[in-house]
Amino acid sequence: MTKLPESPMPSGAQHLLSLAEQHGLRLRAEQLEINESGMDFLVAFATDEAGQACLP
Repeated sequence: MTKLPESPMPSGAQHLLSLAEQHGLRLRAEQLEINESGMDFLVAFATDEAGQACLP
């Protein structure tokens, strides 16, 4: 079995970044914070390439 290299970011974050980019929102991966405090939702705090804070 081939072991995949570990990503420094959780796969959920990678998925969120990919979805954002598909919709024209280019986020800085190093400044993405995901809050998993809810039982049925996630909240992400991010900054786009221009430095603008957003909630994708």
